[in-house]
Amino acid sequence: MIRQLLILALCFVALQAMGVPMGNGDCGAEFKCPPNFHKSNRVNGVWCIKVYPGNMTWWEAERECRCTIKGGHLSGIESNSEKRYVEEQTLSILDDKNIKNGAVWLGAYRRKECPSGKVSSDSICHDEKTFQFTDQHTCKTLIFQDWAANQPTNNAGDDCAVLLASTEASGSNSEASGKAAVKNCLHVQGTTPILSSVGFVCGVKAAQEGGNYGGYGGGDFMVIGAAKPKH
Repeated sequence: MIRQLLILALCFVALQAMGVPMGNGDCGAEFKCPPNFHKSNRVNGVWCIKVYPGNMTWWEAERECRCTIKGGHLSGIESNSEKRYVEEQTLSILDDKNIKNGAVWLGAYRRKECPSGKVSSDSICHDEKTFQFTDQHTCKTLIFQDWAANQPTNNAGDDCAVLLASTEASGSNSEASGKAAVKNCLHVQGTTPILSSVGFVCGVKAAQEGGNYGGYGGGDFMVIGAAKPKH
């Protein structure tokens, strides 16, 4: 009997050390985001996003997300509420910089079946499916159902997605505000002012009380798309 009790005690300690939940203590626990992050209830669970200012390439923005918040990555947009939040935050960045137009990088990359600079016969390569999200959390294609005029472009290197923002009261830039576009992943400046990078959207998986944010798994960054951007 004593031996059995000792074995049970050792098993209990081992399970706790491995982080295996005991009982139903985690049931109903609240999911929380890091400070100043926007919390969103998604198909894949609770997700946290924040728009950061910064003039940098797509790759630099991805690295900045990873360095700023553990488990963080450039984020996609799954709902209209997320899109409104990102646009509003980007407009605030424009006001702070005293400029009228700009774009923020999203965690979205061109599919390998749809290489830029070429015409693909693959049936998946149409406006809504040409790009896919790189954060391994965003579902749906809402953001790619409402491209800005003359987007998505197919110039060689136009492999990364952005969300546009403009404080102009009228005109083409105003109409493009809050819509998706694509640009060269390694270019900070755009072919027009509204395509110039002014920030990026970071996302991270929400944590339960007492837990850690993230859950991406770490390791080398994997890009879902034509190729990994050079840096």
